Amino acid sequence: MIENLSIVCFGSDQWTYPGFQQTVMRHLSKHNRILYVNALGTRKATFHHKNLKIYYSRLRRLFAGTRKASDTATVMNPFFVPLLHNKAIDRFNTVLLRRQFAHLFSALDLHDYVLWAGTPSVAPFLCLFRPDLLIYNPVDRYSAFSFNDRDGVLRHESTVASAADLIITTADAIKEDMTAYNKNCDVVGHGVMFDHFNKAMQDLPVPEDLKGIKKPTIGFFGSLSEWVDLELIKKVALRYTQATVLLVGKAGTDVSLFSDVPNVSVLGFRDFDTLPAYLRVFDVCIIPFHLNELVDAVDPIKLREYLCAGKPVVTTNFREARKFADFIYIGRDHEEFVEKVGQALAERDPNLIQERVSRVRKDDWPRKIGLISSLILNALDRKNIRVAGRNNTDDH
Repeated sequence: MIENLSIVCFGSDQWTYPGFQQTVMRHLSKHNRILYVNALGTRKATFHHKNLKIYYSRLRRLFAGTRKASDTATVMNPFFVPLLHNKAIDRFNTVLLRRQFAHLFSALDLHDYVLWAGTPSVAPFLCLFRPDLLIYNPVDRYSAFSFNDRDGVLRHESTVASAADLIITTADAIKEDMTAYNKNCDVVGHGVMFDHFNKAMQDLPVPEDLKGIKKPTIGFFGSLSEWVDLELIKKVALRYTQATVLLVGKAGTDVSLFSDVPNVSVLGFRDFDTLPAYLRVFDVCIIPFHLNELVDAVDPIKLREYLCAGKPVVTTNFREARKFADFIYIGRDHEEFVEKVGQALAERDPNLIQERVSRVRKDDWPRKIGLISSLILNALDRKNIRVAGRNNTDDH
């Protein structure tokens, strides 16, 4: 692991979210100083009732200030006007953020640092920083989300990607997008908290809401959002009426199509710490993603989390899933997906369990952090910047 660096990270989500950037920063904070800037956001400004809760949370964060997450990690909630892709507002926000970062950098005695941009929304504010190294880390194809301003995101992304000294993507498709702007681009797929999810192989107590559940079970955990094919889940439930389909996660879209399907249980959000207990109850795990531009660039961490418990996994035929083709079941269309679920339910080979566990153990987060550290060190070497004991220069 790299040591003795200061890293300013603009995240694509909040510090508390268990995603790629947040997990990387928590690991790196063991031997480096981290300033994590909570998400600036990428959503289009609309006043649809579904967005009101999001806007309320965003407004609350504007006044949340800065806090210490640990001795070496500081979390900043920037105060700014949360409207994007407007030049006048960008100029106003630049003034606001310049003052905030000047004060915070002084308070933290922050001079030499790496700037880690996890969102294209940082583009208008790059002028505020003079980092040793600029890293761009797109963990999704941000322009493909329906709630984003596609043209605005692409414009900002081209700015950040072109300026970056290093781009770290999570999927091959994103790397291909980014190489149009920058040749210094590498893929580091998601890591997994192996020990946490491997606990599903232990004798964990059954969650209260699953006691007496009808077996076998077909399980999914994660956000039920636009990229999840709910019609496909319904087809699975109607084919295997003897099984219970368990959906664990926040419903970010209308799930009323399951109201007349008695063997589907929409359980809602569950705390991250409890997920291994739910995973233990799953007999088959599913990833029923739509096949589209967004999912083509998705590297789902849940695939690795399922495999930590050696579970049979059935996915749709998206690109990153095919890297695990020797260990999972892949359905090329709805009918084949449904048939593969049946094959997975009938699986009885104990050797497959250990093969899956052995495969995904290689993706434990410490290994990923080692790879990321090497990429950062190589990028610093390209700029002739020493990591430890380097002297301040007139540029900072």
